[in-house]
Amino acid sequence: MKATPSTIPDPAAALSEMQRVLLPGGSLLLLDHIGSTWPPIYAAQWLLERITIRIAGEHFTRRQLPLVAAAGFQIVETERLKAGTVERLHAVKSVVKSV
Repeated sequence: MKATPSTIPDPAAALSEMQRVLLPGGSLLLLDHIGSTWPPIYAAQWLLERITIRIAGEHFTRRQLPLVAAAGFQIVETERLKAGTVERLHAVKSVVKSV
């Protein structure tokens, strides 16, 4: 079974669940295709997405970084590859310090 953030219907809810189950300091590693940094490729992805979202729920231009940050994870490292169409992301669940 394939489940990447680009195919999850509600990525914010999925990231909230990941935040819930990870131990403090636990790592979240994501590798997914995203919207290209090169406009001609991005345009092609956008056009293809008009079909793939309806057929398979596949989002080629959805970027995970802002969603992961909004879910409260600390971003450790990101890297964009393949004309900016692939992003590798490492984030950690915040460690809550007690007083």
